[in-house]
Amino acid sequence: MAKWSEDHGFSEPLEPALPQKVQRFLDDLNEGNTGYYLLEFDNGDCYLGQSKSIADRLKGHRVNRSDIRSIRVKPDSVARTLTDPLRHLLENEATLINSIQLARLPARNKAQMTYISEQRSLDEIFKDCETTVADWLSRPAQVNRTFDADGRTVPLEPSQRAPWETSYELWCERTGDDADTVRSLYRTYMELCLPLPRRTEYAYWVLSAPEKIPYFRSISNLTIGFTEAFRLMMDTDGSLSGMVQVNGVELLGEEMSDTALVRFMRQHPGVSVTEAPYQASGPFNLLVWAPNLQSLVDLFQDATFLRSAATAAIHLMRASRAGNIRTAHNPILVDAILSDQS
Repeated sequence: MAKWSEDHGFSEPLEPALPQKVQRFLDDLNEGNTGYYLLEFDNGDCYLGQSKSIADRLKGHRVNRSDIRSIRVKPDSVARTLTDPLRHLLENEATLINSIQLARLPARNKAQMTYISEQRSLDEIFKDCETTVADWLSRPAQVNRTFDADGRTVPLEPSQRAPWETSYELWCERTGDDADTVRSLYRTYMELCLPLPRRTEYAYWVLSAPEKIPYFRSISNLTIGFTEAFRLMMDTDGSLSGMVQVNGVELLGEEMSDTALVRFMRQHPGVSVTEAPYQASGPFNLLVWAPNLQSLVDLFQDATFLRSAATAAIHLMRASRAGNIRTAHNPILVDAILSDQS
């Protein structure tokens, strides 16, 4: 965000974002009060706007938003000379919002955006669908199919597709002959483990496909809130493996006994189970590690395993929405997964 702001002529962040502080800054610049501003929120989101009086506009934002961390400003010397600068401001605002989207900054703008940062709580989303978390957990496929039937809330604009398409093409090259199988696994996870995935995409969960493989060898990573939930990895020899976060009580029973763990591992030879380092979904987080693609396929045919992954996912969504990780989201990969019926 700092790099984008510098490249587009915005000021350094003014923090705290107080109207009087902004007005003093503008007075010192002596370039007028009209122009553009970029708000940054506590969770890393941003919002770009325009106004004939930036400081006064900030007052309105502060009434409705208590989580504004800072503001950057950019006076418009042309707009200040116009009798009616609104059209000029709106045109430039649209260009700046488009640039924010191309930079993959997580923005709360709605106009001109390819995807929108969802601010409703998960319970509100379920309420809109006239269903409940308990109902979803008992029949996730049916609930998702019923209430996600109107399609995704993340439209794909042609002008925004290029960076995502490049990453997706690279992902397809890496997965090679296994691409269909891997897409099927992610589709199963989205349909059976993610609540209302087409409505919660980007707001609560993201799916990355990094161009450069990181040290932990991830080639795609479905993250809920700030926690990795389903990671696909590629070893240096090209072999694929995976990791899925699950709820230990659902997987092994209330006692989470060694006997239950041994039974599970005998059912899935080669699979290992470790305690999750981050307990965002409660005290019973476990990571299930599949050493190869076939092991991962076998896990996704185990109803108890899927139920435990779904329980972990719902707890993670209740814990937090997606934050800065949104910048890594690849909607082209998600589109290929959700539309792939092979």
